[in-house]
Amino acid sequence: MQRRLPEILAPAGDADSLAAALAAGADAVYFGLDEGLNARARATNFSAETLPATVDQIHRAGARAYVTLNTLVFEHELPVLERLLRACAQAGVDAVIVQDPAVALISRALAPTMEVHASTQMTISSPEGAEFARQLGVTRVVVPRELSVSEIRTFAAGTPLELEVFIHGALCMSWSGQCLTSEAWGGRSANRGQCAQSCRLPYELVIDGAVRPLGDVEYLLSPLDLAGARAVAELADIGVASLKIEGRLKGPHYVLTAVEGYRRWREAIARKQDTTREAQRSLQQDLGRMAVAYSRGFSDGFLAGSDHQDLVEGRFPKHRGALLGVVVELNGASVRVQRAERRPSGGVALGNGALPLGEVKSPLPVIGDASAADARGVPPELPELIPGCGVGFDTGRPEAEEPGGPLFGVEPAPDGWWLRFGRPGPDLSQVKPGHAVYLSADPRLTADTKAAVEEGTRGVQGRLGVRLIVRGKEGEPLTARLEALGPAGRSAAVEGRTEERLARASGGGLEIALLSSKLGAFGGTPFRLEEVELSALGPGLHVPVSTLKALRRPLVEALEARVLGAARHAVAPADVTAQVIAEARARHEAKSAQASATSPAYARPTGPGAALALHPVAQQDRQRGSTPERSAVGAGSNEARPHDCLHERSAAGARSKDARPHHLRSAPRELRVGGTSDEAHRQDSFHAPTPGSESVLSPQHHPSASKPSTPPAEPALVPLVRSAAQLEAVIGLGLPEVELDWMELNGLATAVSRAREAGLRVTVATTRVQKPGETGVDERLSKLKPDGVLVRHWGGLAHYSRQPTAVRPLVHGDFSLNVTNSVTAHHLLALGCDTITAAHDLDEVQLHALLAHTPAGRFTVTVHHHIATFHTEHCVYAHTLSHGRDFRTCGRPCERHQVALKDRQGREHPVVVDWACRNTVFNAQAQSAVRAVPRLLKAGVRRFRAEFVWEDEATCAQVLSSWRALLAGQLTASELTRTVEAHEQFGVTAGTMRTFSASSSG
Repeated sequence: MQRRLPEILAPAGDADSLAAALAAGADAVYFGLDEGLNARARATNFSAETLPATVDQIHRAGARAYVTLNTLVFEHELPVLERLLRACAQAGVDAVIVQDPAVALISRALAPTMEVHASTQMTISSPEGAEFARQLGVTRVVVPRELSVSEIRTFAAGTPLELEVFIHGALCMSWSGQCLTSEAWGGRSANRGQCAQSCRLPYELVIDGAVRPLGDVEYLLSPLDLAGARAVAELADIGVASLKIEGRLKGPHYVLTAVEGYRRWREAIARKQDTTREAQRSLQQDLGRMAVAYSRGFSDGFLAGSDHQDLVEGRFPKHRGALLGVVVELNGASVRVQRAERRPSGGVALGNGALPLGEVKSPLPVIGDASAADARGVPPELPELIPGCGVGFDTGRPEAEEPGGPLFGVEPAPDGWWLRFGRPGPDLSQVKPGHAVYLSADPRLTADTKAAVEEGTRGVQGRLGVRLIVRGKEGEPLTARLEALGPAGRSAAVEGRTEERLARASGGGLEIALLSSKLGAFGGTPFRLEEVELSALGPGLHVPVSTLKALRRPLVEALEARVLGAARHAVAPADVTAQVIAEARARHEAKSAQASATSPAYARPTGPGAALALHPVAQQDRQRGSTPERSAVGAGSNEARPHDCLHERSAAGARSKDARPHHLRSAPRELRVGGTSDEAHRQDSFHAPTPGSESVLSPQHHPSASKPSTPPAEPALVPLVRSAAQLEAVIGLGLPEVELDWMELNGLATAVSRAREAGLRVTVATTRVQKPGETGVDERLSKLKPDGVLVRHWGGLAHYSRQPTAVRPLVHGDFSLNVTNSVTAHHLLALGCDTITAAHDLDEVQLHALLAHTPAGRFTVTVHHHIATFHTEHCVYAHTLSHGRDFRTCGRPCERHQVALKDRQGREHPVVVDWACRNTVFNAQAQSAVRAVPRLLKAGVRRFRAEFVWEDEATCAQVLSSWRALLAGQLTASELTRTVEAHEQFGVTAGTMRTFSASSSG
């Protein structure tokens, strides 16, 4: 198969990084705007006012410009969003990168010719999820960094959309778009560009309630950086459109080395020279320069499949540079360093040096003595050490400033070097034998970067190919036509004529060499001459050279203006946001009315149109790639997964209740709700409908086939449970409805049967994410015939929206769909969501702004839970408690132990494993929205969810009893809080539902 060349896509966090990217030959750059709505709010970014000039600079360099509007959008920001999209379109931005479906919908209505790319923050992780994105008008999906090359191949085979793959840079520990640590712990939402990098903090490992010492391995959630060079050839074969370099918070040194290195490697692959030693050594040298510019250490990430022993080293969270070796001797101001490789960590390190077990599932080519069995990547070749290079010493205290400085001298030593420092120099009294040493600066790289920034700032020249067509006859003017070639040329063409007429030449006449040097001399411009066509020019003709030069200048100026102008998009003149909201609301209401006429259930779309349909604008898009149309959704995979998802676990594998962390263990079962003072009751209580009325809070049971005819008129308490004991608590209280989140899926069928026997309406939860080949999970959930499905990923929405109305369960969209505005909400309701759970990124003010513009009765608000902070492909159990690379060799310690991560405040965050070995880290501290409930009821919200993780039956019953009493007007907010706090070691917090002032709600 002929290899397709993917573009090299570079980050630009500031003007210098943009200039370096263009000078290095990036095919495209992505950047954010100062005005917000981009996922790197801490980057310098660019202003909307100067956006036209910035985009022109990029286009003159023959590159494409992508603007990141890849955060969630709050209701009050919708007008701001439209202004930014209008500025992007008018400036000629090639594509906007989006997380929120609302941004895609408004962008397509505003400027249909401007491409929309689904950010990795949107968590489009499967072909079925891509079908949802395609319906929005998306033309490209930035796939999650958790996919292996083989999974990306399956993804590509299941969608006609272009795929963009991260190839280099920092890895997020959590699935992008699914990390709530910053929001839960610091009020800084990662989905709003304010990531607090909680994965880069130290944690202690708590196993079955006891701390397990790990020595100097403290950064258990801090992955090494991605350097995916080994995957480039196969990604090109697959037809991936773009190789993306992460790093808008990094500087021009980093951008320059990464773009140059991957561009050279891509070209070697295109020439089919990537197997030669010369090309591979050049790659290793480039990786060495990249490591010096910025690195926490390199790995293949997940491109080779899961490798839980090599993804995290765990000894430091920040830039170290390229590993030189370890200190073996000190002598005054000199240090002898011996070459060494990075050390293993976790279970392998604690197992007396044993090697990791097993092999990765998607092995990558062996390059530079790399191993096909692991995901450690290509070994970098270090730059030659010279005076002026900077080094740093790892003294085991990465949170402090560690010693380091420039070299004054370098001498060879056995298997290493003597490094000599000047005075003043680093404090070598802190340095001991065994400490690791890193190369962190190189004066040659500094000089190269300075030159590249200067070139990129002046304007990169000669990147746009041009065809010159000359025609004419004797006695007529000479006509010259310039045509800009390739996608960057945008089919722009200009034409001009000489004032003088062609005359018979006394010599050789106008030939290719002369015309190329006079008409095609494009030095100092964005253009270069690639082709000359003279078939329509008569032989032996002549005009003065000065005439040719005079013709060239206006033609070049006109062509440049034509190329830049062709990039700009026509925009709709009206208030597009209002139009999109109205259309989304109309679709939702029309389908609701249609469904209400035929079904007593929650109103929902019916008929063939209920399935996801292609956005009409998307049908007009020109496919730039050569990937043929394929079936939009793959048929799934029969490959065995980590757990046989719906089979019962054997008794021997069941967890002991006694293994729970002490703060989630048994508490007294009886709950006293009376005895409050009148004053307290007046201050913080509220009255719900009379308990004796036909409320869903009453202990009546409904047959499993019955479904609510409308959104409930009375407040409904909806428990979400994760264990059989918690389910028994729900049954014992006589609640009519339950949501089952059996993360490992083992025993789910039994739980569904038990709930049905008790007369409960049963909703089952999908997995948090869906990888390519995992559609079978949704199919198996459907076979359980639940009353409802709690949908957590876009693939699940696509799956259940296609089911016939007669068999389709109620579709409850969960928090992980990240709904924060009315455009997205109405769109999902029209597609078939019966209810939507408000995103956890909303505080109380922002939530009410959303509810004011949507049917509040269709919303669920989670009022009690241990918020799911990290959702990660990396398994803490396998890394720390085994030698295995993945589920095939880890021995499944998750079946014998319960792990929590203890943070610097002493809080222990439970870690729960799902069926695919993905870990979810739940917040140790319970979050309660109790004081927000009165206003939510007044706004029309009727579904209130209480979620549980490891709580036992008694604790679950106490919390649910308290909430039922509160909603029935029998318990005050203060009393409920006190009751719950009595059984929560770390107390209760308002968390993401705290109330901010209106001025801070953005």
